Amino acid sequence: MNSTQAYSNQVNKKVMIIDNYDSFTYNLKQLIESQLNGTVDIIKNDALVIEKVRQYDYIFISPGPGLPGESNQLIPVLNEIIKTKKIFGVCLGLQAIIEVCGGQLNKLHQVSHGIESDIHIVASCPVYNEIQDAFTAGRYHSWIVDKS
Repeated sequence: MNSTQAYSNQVNKKVMIIDNYDSFTYNLKQLIESQLNGTVDIIKNDALVIEKVRQYDYIFISPGPGLPGESNQLIPVLNEIIKTKKIFGVCLGLQAIIEVCGGQLNKLHQVSHGIESDIHIVASCPVYNEIQDAFTAGRYHSWIVDKS
């Protein structure tokens, strides 16, 4: 079963996208709606209420400007749900998950905005099921996870 089939077999699941004020949020919504039979709601990071967040089956966290700690209610809400919900973060969203799980972000000495790089997938994950093990991609980031 590929990742598309796995998601489309999940009927009537409630999905929330936490919007960190980034236009890519709507690309995520369109992609998720095309793969999942269910409701997809977008909630801004300053309008998050934990009781409402708990009503969702899947939480996606969008990119956005700044750092996770500057994203209104994002970190406090993640601290409450990190062990009980299925969560997927993109860019700032992934950075927030890393911080909530005890990781540390380091600013790159040289940012990689629009830099083309060879990418090699080194871990098995359903997200990568339909992607080749090696490919070229445009990178856009200025933070990395501390290796320790």
